[in-house]
Amino acid sequence: MIFARRLVCAILIALTMPLTAQAALFFFGEDLSPTPGTPAGNIPNSIAARNGFASAVVGASAFVYTAETPFPGSPGPIAFNGPSGVLNATAFGDLATAPYPGTPLSISGTNVIFGTEGFSIQPTQNLIGLGIFGLTRPSAPNNTFVTPIRFTVEYLDNTEETFVASGMTLGLESPTIAFFGVIADQPFDRFTIRGTVTPSQDLLWDDITVIAAVPEPTSVALLLIAMLVLLSEYFRTKSLRQAPIRP
Repeated sequence: MIFARRLVCAILIALTMPLTAQAALFFFGEDLSPTPGTPAGNIPNSIAARNGFASAVVGASAFVYTAETPFPGSPGPIAFNGPSGVLNATAFGDLATAPYPGTPLSISGTNVIFGTEGFSIQPTQNLIGLGIFGLTRPSAPNNTFVTPIRFTVEYLDNTEETFVASGMTLGLESPTIAFFGVIADQPFDRFTIRGTVTPSQDLLWDDITVIAAVPEPTSVALLLIAMLVLLSEYFRTKSLRQAPIRP
């Protein structure tokens, strides 16, 4: 009985220890001057980056916020929809959702996310990946520059890490669309997205995708072993108590 308890304790301690981290994965694709009105069919680089991001974690569930419902911010509830249901979260940031004025520019639906600062989202479920479409407003010619996009994730142990993704091209006479994605090396429960452009209102956002973390196979196996050990000890102790006492 003592050995079984020690074994279970060792398994539970092992489950709380961080697993060997793999390198984070980045995904980026940019399309300059897409044909307005049909972005989803005219941005092959961005779509290829998004597809690679979505398939990077086998067995994980992807959830998407398309900006068709208002972005509350400061803080407020936000819902990501996916094939397996809804992932709820709390959003922080001074942002708003509305149709892009003039020619449509949204990835899906009609709305995009407007704002002058970055924003944070804290989901009710741990995540392993996040991705987002960035959009730029048309600008005056001969003023082209590139701005990096920063993803800051907060891990379960309250540490954080900032990933700097490849930048978007701004200053063109026509819009630019790009997809940015990162698969972290461990689960996280909050993320912040921001660009480094000034003025930052030239950056718009759409179709935020999050990928829910899935239990590691090793963790599942250890939990099953712990349960089997406990059940075995329970039935053994029960049988000893019920055994007749010899005279």
